[in-house]
Order: sequence, then structure tokens, then C-alpha cells
Amino acid sequence: MVSDDFVGSAETRALQNSKAARESNYAWMLKWGAYNLLKVKARAEVTPKVSGYITLLTHISGMTPRDMELALGLRTGQLAGGADIYRLNNLPSEDGFNVRGYTTLVDGLRLKSDRKSDAFGYRPGQGAWQVELTTAVDATRIATLGPHDPFEPGLHPRVRAMYGH
Repeated sequence: MVSDDFVGSAETRALQNSKAARESNYAWMLKWGAYNLLKVKARAEVTPKVSGYITLLTHISGMTPRDMELALGLRTGQLAGGADIYRLNNLPSEDGFNVRGYTTLVDGLRLKSDRKSDAFGYRPGQGAWQVELTTAVDATRIATLGPHDPFEPGLHPRVRAMYGH
């Protein structure tokens, strides 16, 4: 992160690191469950653990990798070759993540008005919830998408069982 790209960085980080913000985000993760917490990555070798930014299933469901780039504020072309979608196998520990608000904030911070992206090319997204995992969490790749393939996650196993599938 280059501090010249952002406005109010120290104040924002203080709020994000507050006990109330951390507890609130963790409570939401407990409510949503690991099943709904996803990591989007450029296509690569399968990995058993993920770290970095995660989001919610509902914020990327039905999207192509290009749509995900826009929604999540990724670099232009970052998912040009497609995307791998990973589902967390369990929740991070209570101290294993950083609060980062929504993807309208680059790295959880507000860009200066004259900037369209930070020094690394990350830009404001479309308001998907995000946290940054600071410790690696076990995850399962649930989808490999080509550049134009939409992410269609299907039904939760318990819901599927209710319908006899």
C-alpha cells in the first residue's frame, strides 16, 4: 500500500482494528458460516489453503471472472485467463483476519479523488463485503471458470437433501 494513494488511512485503520469492528465482522462470519466465505484467485495450481481477501458467495454468484474483477476491485485483466473459486473449510480464528469493509474501498481505504486505482492497480469495486485473511485457512476449490464462464454455485448440501437430490 502506498499511503499517498489514500485519504484518512490512519483513522480508517483505527476504526477497522477496533474491538467492535472485529467482533461484528466475526459475528457475521459465524452467522454466514464457512460455506459462504469464498476466495477468488486467478487460475493456477490447486492449493489446500488460502489467505488474503475473501468475500461472500452471494456477492459473486452468477458472475464471470471479468464481472468479479469489477465487483471485487481487482486489477484489470487479473482474471483474464479465468478464475478458481475456493470455499473455506472452516472459519478463520478471531485474530486471523483484518476488517476491510466493502470493495468500494481499495485495501479497505478510500482513494484520493484524483485516483482511479492504487499504485498496484487495484481499484474500487462494487461494494462486496471483504475481509483479509492474515493466516492461511484450509479451503476446497469448488469451481474453475474459463474467462467467460459464470459462477453457478448450486445448492447447499442440506438444501439439496431437502429436495431429494
